[in-house]
Amino acid sequence: MKRLLFLLLALLALCLPARALDIPAELDGAVKQFSSNKLANVIISRYAHLCANSEIKFNCDVRSIDFSFLSDSDLTILLDNILNGAYKSAEKSEERFIDMSIGSFNEAYVVLNVRHSVDGSPDIKNSERAARISKIIQKYGGQASFDCADERIF
Repeated sequence: MKRLLFLLLALLALCLPARALDIPAELDGAVKQFSSNKLANVIISRYAHLCANSEIKFNCDVRSIDFSFLSDSDLTILLDNILNGAYKSAEKSEERFIDMSIGSFNEAYVVLNVRHSVDGSPDIKNSERAARISKIIQKYGGQASFDCADERIF
């Protein structure tokens, strides 16, 4: 039921003005404040909740980042694809963790790093998920890299 409510909040964020996204009282504890962007908070909170229920250690450090340069749909595609892939890999792995950080570089670039446990070497570079992530990042003049050097951390 909470997953449905998270998805509804994400859809509301795409369709309604910002004031309509005031979190209902019954979900107040479910959506955590990771950033100043309510849509990012809903998406990240969803995966934090999934990880907690699956006994996956979830760490998230989002610095003061202005996501306004991204459209809501691009932000949703980017965060959901990155976190969904990390969650699926961590869920199957022995170590079971996801570390996510979003910060800036020279106050001009947004840097999003996600490290997660994985058993084996995933072939993400040739996946549809990587193509969607890369397309969004390239649309805004950025670069994406996918590395799994030791077959344990991606």
